[in-house]
Amino acid sequence: MHTLAPRFIRIAPIKSLLTGAALLLLALHTAQGLQVAGYTDAVNNRFTNWNSDLVPNANPAFALAGLDVTGLFWDSTGRTYAALSNQSFIGGHVELGMGSTISYWDGTSVGTATIASSVLLTDPASAVADAPLYVYTLTSALSGVTALPILTGGSVSDYEGMQIAMFGQAGQVVLETLDLLGEVTYDPTLSLNGPHDSIQNAPGSDVVGAAQENPGLYQGGDSNSAVLGFWNGQWGVLGTAWAITDPPSPQFSLFNFMPAYVDEIPNGVNYSVLAVPEPERAMLLAMGAVLVVCRRRRKRHTEQ
Repeated sequence: MHTLAPRFIRIAPIKSLLTGAALLLLALHTAQGLQVAGYTDAVNNRFTNWNSDLVPNANPAFALAGLDVTGLFWDSTGRTYAALSNQSFIGGHVELGMGSTISYWDGTSVGTATIASSVLLTDPASAVADAPLYVYTLTSALSGVTALPILTGGSVSDYEGMQIAMFGQAGQVVLETLDLLGEVTYDPTLSLNGPHDSIQNAPGSDVVGAAQENPGLYQGGDSNSAVLGFWNGQWGVLGTAWAITDPPSPQFSLFNFMPAYVDEIPNGVNYSVLAVPEPERAMLLAMGAVLVVCRRRRKRHTEQ
């Protein structure tokens, strides 16, 4: 298992989350179960009974009620992985070995699949504290699986404040808010700086998201678990659990930010995207659609 040497995370005071002019230095350690305030199986577990009855939770109170969970695989610890296609999925810094298996739900029953290969998307500065992402390919395509799109595009302001779903071990999940987004650098301390004008990664750094504790906070065993983001009425892939900041409060859950690395996905790996446009661009697109409709109506009126 990838372990994180003692380092520090510097979080710039952004919005009203952190107060004072000085930067805060917080101890960091690898996220390994998910702490959820007011946890109940009905709301916060994707299974009706983890490791016994692995039928998806159909309770209307479930945090992700209505989501097609066939696109969410899991391993023997119950950590959840987001499917990019019916033959590939994304994982974090705890690398899964070739020949190991994952489980999935095809809409009727539970099945298992074998990992054939993996590709490392990020490995900045070869630092022990890096936040790599792996794309795994299975030996064969799975039937009955509906993959999730990857959120991509947009700017920092589009993502900060977004509702997210953070998964942990044993099938646990909690709805949170993406509070901070920034680059992690490794020279010489581990620093999360933000906000930035771009969500794209740079040499020697990773882009990560941070969710302030309450109601959820990563705990030991959660690393690699999927993080989903909710945009325009749809859930998409946002990243994987990576690390947490140590006390004192407020503590933050940190996750690898997948939208920054879509361009690194190799050819041959199928996936879809869910575009997150900047507000100005979204407005222009909407205005363009209105103009097209108006022109069509005028054309029809002229022809009549």
